[in-house]
Amino acid sequence: MSGIVKRVAVLAGLAAAGCTDSYPASLPPSDSFYFPVGIAVRQLPPASCAAPATSCSALVVVSTNFDLRYDQTTGGTVLSVNPDTSTDTFDPSSPGHLDTLGFLRIGSFGGELAIAETSCPASWPSCRSGCPELAAAGLGDGVARVVTASRADQTVYLADMDGTGALTCGPTCPAVLSLQSLDPYGVGLACGSQAGVSAASAYVSQLRAINNQGLLTRLDLVGGAFDTVELASPTTYTSAFDPTDGLLFLSTQLGLTQPLRWFRPLLLPAVTSGASNAPAVQQVDLATDLRGTLTRDLQVSNDRTRLYVVLELFDADALANSGVIIARGGAIGVFDLTRNSFNQPSMTLLAAVPTCLGSGQARVLPPRPLAPDGHVPRDLVAVTCDVDGTLVLYDDEAGKVVDFVGLDPVTGVPLLGRQPFGLAVEPLDPSRATVSTLPDAAALGYGPSPCGAGSSCVRLYVASFEQSWVNILEMDAAQPGSLTLVKRIGMESAP
Repeated sequence: MSGIVKRVAVLAGLAAAGCTDSYPASLPPSDSFYFPVGIAVRQLPPASCAAPATSCSALVVVSTNFDLRYDQTTGGTVLSVNPDTSTDTFDPSSPGHLDTLGFLRIGSFGGELAIAETSCPASWPSCRSGCPELAAAGLGDGVARVVTASRADQTVYLADMDGTGALTCGPTCPAVLSLQSLDPYGVGLACGSQAGVSAASAYVSQLRAINNQGLLTRLDLVGGAFDTVELASPTTYTSAFDPTDGLLFLSTQLGLTQPLRWFRPLLLPAVTSGASNAPAVQQVDLATDLRGTLTRDLQVSNDRTRLYVVLELFDADALANSGVIIARGGAIGVFDLTRNSFNQPSMTLLAAVPTCLGSGQARVLPPRPLAPDGHVPRDLVAVTCDVDGTLVLYDDEAGKVVDFVGLDPVTGVPLLGRQPFGLAVEPLDPSRATVSTLPDAAALGYGPSPCGAGSSCVRLYVASFEQSWVNILEMDAAQPGSLTLVKRIGMESAP
């Protein structure tokens, strides 16, 4: 959702805190999504896949209880589902039935979600969250750590997921933050070794802070201890880790300046509950090249040489004169991570490519197959735009947007549902390609999956925040224009 919508969520939470008697203490559903935001996908061990499938995955979705229909302190959920065996939202025989693998209740207004693996499966070359430090610490075989946060209760959750997709929340799972730790939202993982020091941590951004200070909560993925990382103003939005150089990049929620910042998280002292750390931070001011921008989601390229930044463009003069943010569009900024003479990323702006209106999420797709001349094509990057109700596919090889999923050409309704935001991707075995059996599939905007035998198949999951379903799209990565909507899951019945 856009920054404006997020601020509305904060106000709603504050209002609810003062009049909790007005809201029923009913339990959130365990069989549907409800205003989803954070999503991620994890491939499961083959032994967990029901025959005849030889590969399967768990789609993990954070539902936010955005309108506080359910109890504020327990009205959010984390659901792990099998996307292949869950039925379509529009299936008249079993509308929106989710094949649930795991379920947790959390606080309302959940944020981003990240999954830390003990190792990245060899069959999943795009796995970007391998954390062998967890295996070294004795985490069970097939177990992953799932991290998310509740903005309503200022709580961070460190849950376990086993090889079947089941979720458990142990004694160190709900980490209740201090009163100063407002609005925990973005989640970035930083695992690795540097200068002989190993660490496995999650960094949770805080959208608000006293005096607009930049703060992060650092959570030890092994033991669950947490402390605070203090930065200068402005507040943080989210982060992305480059394991090659050991750098954590940070975007900014809102401030008089819009810096892109980075530091070396693996060099910080070990996590100590109650402690505060002030790392050596480097930054570049976007106002030099891009006046009137808000930095949002971040992604490091597959070859670790570029940083992709979702940009929300606004009228800088209107903000200076009236204090009002007037959105003007969106773009994806491409920054060079090549080292300069100071052994720092150069952060040269290589391109700022217009996308669409809104500030959604970005995900780098798995590496593409070799081009006919033998070189590896540059990345494909998917970006959601919640205001427009669209999904765009940026091709860094071509330097432009090469595919777009937007409005139904007849009805004008967003094909992905209103306010598409949460985004996850996975490489897909073509045998798992979706085959719709709905009689009116074409009328629903579905097309045949382009994933055939031998194709470089990729699946995208896009959560519609306002309509509480998750779209499933598939494409052949060798054909960037092949992105096709094939299924929607998550609602008991279509609106």
